[in-house]
Amino acid sequence: MPDNSIRVLSFDTGIEQIIQGEDIAAEQLPDTTGLLPSEEHLRFHLDEALHSPSLEEQVINLLSPNISNKEILIPARFHSLIEETGSELMQEAEEHGLTNSKSALANAVKVLQEEKELMDLVNSNRKILLKA
Repeated sequence: MPDNSIRVLSFDTGIEQIIQGEDIAAEQLPDTTGLLPSEEHLRFHLDEALHSPSLEEQVINLLSPNISNKEILIPARFHSLIEETGSELMQEAEEHGLTNSKSALANAVKVLQEEKELMDLVNSNRKILLKA
């Protein structure tokens, strides 16, 4: 009598289970109110076996920042942090008399203000597109 525990593939195994692996759970859409961006991508066993990372992918993996607090990536939180940081840097620059254009602190304030203006522009354009 043949031993069925040795068989890798059985008749009941579908192609999705072969490609994705053993743990296939019913996936539901997450609640988007506090959704954090995910850095973990769905990895397929077949892709892992046949695909070796290129030099470009290795460089991207090495240069990608390691962010311990993922909550700062939520757009609303990121926007508020830029505003808070910009105002605090502005106060520090004014207290120490570093408001000239050669100061690194003044340049940082300028960059944060430009970033805030660009985000506001993107948000207003997004609202216009949604209305259309």
